[in-house]
Amino acid sequence: MAVQTSNAGDIARWIQFGSALLPLLLGGGLLKYFKEWTFTEKEMFDKVRQATETVTERMAESHMRLLDALNSGKPLRGSPPQSIDHVGSHAKEVRQCTSVLFALHMTKLETEGGYNALLLTVFLGVGLLVIGGFAALGAWESFYFIIIGASILVVIIQAAVVMWLRRLSKHLEDINDRI
Repeated sequence: MAVQTSNAGDIARWIQFGSALLPLLLGGGLLKYFKEWTFTEKEMFDKVRQATETVTERMAESHMRLLDALNSGKPLRGSPPQSIDHVGSHAKEVRQCTSVLFALHMTKLETEGGYNALLLTVFLGVGLLVIGGFAALGAWESFYFIIIGASILVVIIQAAVVMWLRRLSKHLEDINDRI
């Protein structure tokens, strides 16, 4: 009977250690293995930068059209379809570009937050690994359920962050399609 209890205790200790190791493994490599689901942080920032440049160029072209109309002496206000309403079309273009620039800025901020959250879960995983190692050695056996619960929570957070980053990747693709 004592042998079975010892084996059960050893198995429980290694379950603690394994459950503490799981968030570290997932947090460190989750996006590497699911790369087709989401863009990397660098890819996201490059796409946001490229889209921002495109929108800025569109806005500059709209400014130039308005200035050309002003310099050529054309009436700035018109009633379509007889004459072009340069001010109205310029205002519409500026509103659209501004909303797209805001969406791009928010996407960049959310991306930074998502990748920082993944980094934080890796640090939490390191902490859980250390505590799980001590628990596996028998020093902190009373932390068994806390380690397993915390490990499950960290893995759930990691999965939620990856799904959030996936949504941001799709949102960025939609913005690029609109441009």
